[in-house]
Amino acid sequence: MNSLNIRNILLSLVLTILLAVPTYAQDELRFRADIHTISPQSYPTQAGLTEFYLAIDGDTADIYLPYIGQVYMPTFGNDGLNFKAKCTDTTIIPGKKKDSREISFTVRNDIVTYRFSITMYANNTIYVHVQPSNAQGCSYIGTIRTP
Repeated sequence: MNSLNIRNILLSLVLTILLAVPTYAQDELRFRADIHTISPQSYPTQAGLTEFYLAIDGDTADIYLPYIGQVYMPTFGNDGLNFKAKCTDTTIIPGKKKDSREISFTVRNDIVTYRFSITMYANNTIYVHVQPSNAQGCSYIGTIRTP
């Protein structure tokens, strides 16, 4: 084989790989997840939650989640995470496991910044980890449903 043939084969292989990896645009990200389990960093896991959720509509997050954990810098009105905010620094990539995707974004509420790391699966299970800028992280498990 000459170098031109090898180059063409490699180029075809790279194009095939790039075209096979799905991509997701932020504006097509729409879901609501009903949260049923909370896993605080320093406390026992609690299941059976019924009223909590995380909803994403494009670049806006509607968040109603409980929080249990050590807070390093208290803020006023700490009733968990209950607010709507614009998502920034959003990334959406195929997940490490088959039929999954990983989403991360940042939201800000008053003086606290929250970094969300989410893994969504085709069976409608969602795993959410939230890292506040003023407190320990907390994880959640839920079920995805479309808005």
